[in-house]
Amino acid sequence: MKKILCLDGVEPMNATRHVVQIVPRFFPTACGVGDYARLLAAEWQRRPGLVSSFLVADEHWSGSQQPESGGARRMMRSVCEDWTDLVGQPLSGVVLQYSGYGYARRGAPLWLVRTLRSFRRRFPQVPLITMFHEVAAAGPVSTSSFWLRPLQLYVALCLRALSDREMTNCEVNARVLETLPGMKRRKLVVQPVYSNFGEVSSGASWVQRVRRIVVFNSNFGEQAPTARFWLELAAAAGIVTASTVTMIGRPVEVPPGLSFQVVQPGFLAAEEVSAILADSAFGYVFHGPLLLGKSGVFAAFAAHGVVPLIQTNSDVLPDGLIEGKTFHALRHSLPADAAAYFEQIRLNVQAWYLPHSLAATAEVYGGLLDGHRLVGGGV
Repeated sequence: MKKILCLDGVEPMNATRHVVQIVPRFFPTACGVGDYARLLAAEWQRRPGLVSSFLVADEHWSGSQQPESGGARRMMRSVCEDWTDLVGQPLSGVVLQYSGYGYARRGAPLWLVRTLRSFRRRFPQVPLITMFHEVAAAGPVSTSSFWLRPLQLYVALCLRALSDREMTNCEVNARVLETLPGMKRRKLVVQPVYSNFGEVSSGASWVQRVRRIVVFNSNFGEQAPTARFWLELAAAAGIVTASTVTMIGRPVEVPPGLSFQVVQPGFLAAEEVSAILADSAFGYVFHGPLLLGKSGVFAAFAAHGVVPLIQTNSDVLPDGLIEGKTFHALRHSLPADAAAYFEQIRLNVQAWYLPHSLAATAEVYGGLLDGHRLVGGGV
């Protein structure tokens, strides 16, 4: 006999609350969204009475015997019978960690809409919270992202209509979601991502740190760094007088004749990355300055008090980021007292991070789940 969910929406007093998170990929597969969900579940686990399981959309995922994959099962793509198999206690909510390309090759997972629509009809009392890590791709008319964007926006519209509450990680995504047609006006929570590489409560002062620039190679994807990247990085190192650049992740070919040493430790455990960041003076941001709220790299820098160095022509960026306050724009010269200037940025960027730290974000999710069924919907 199959176990059923708590269909009347009433949980016993002092019952353990069970939340299922839907993720595109999961441990041991490398996935930023999967790591985000796993850390969130671990934070909930520290709080009495709240546990989380996972449904993994990756058709090739076969699970793992490691503790990090406990309570995870592969998600079926047609019906929601697997929900009832997974849950052996009243279900307090479902959290969809959404990034279109994680669920479908072209970034428009219509199968996910169908599955969640079926779930909502079957279990209307169980709240669904959707976190939009991504909404829709954009690009010139010569790229597939241009032609796929309308379909990706349609999927986002469907998911928003099916959800009780929605979150996203940056103001740019929020503006796209708020302009979707046919939606009732309701508050959209903007919560920049937390660090997947740990956090420090205060950290070393700027003058105590190694004059090192940290770069995350993940932003290169499968491509090699361009000649322009190396020229701009060399200029950045010269501006802040950094003698070492540590490049974390897949090793890349380093050109000869650089004025600084390049250290490539490869892929590291989160604790090892955190140790490097905790005593590093600078972090180099060379990708997507308008989308830093969704950047796990920027979150890692902020969480460790690493001064972000950014290639940007704007002094005011979305998500409350201001040049000279929470980052240094490399087109500007440094003030006479550079040490005091960088120390203030270190303090400010950590203060900026605190409202969306892991613990703070867990509280936000909990509040949304506690206020479930604020708005009903379905498509």
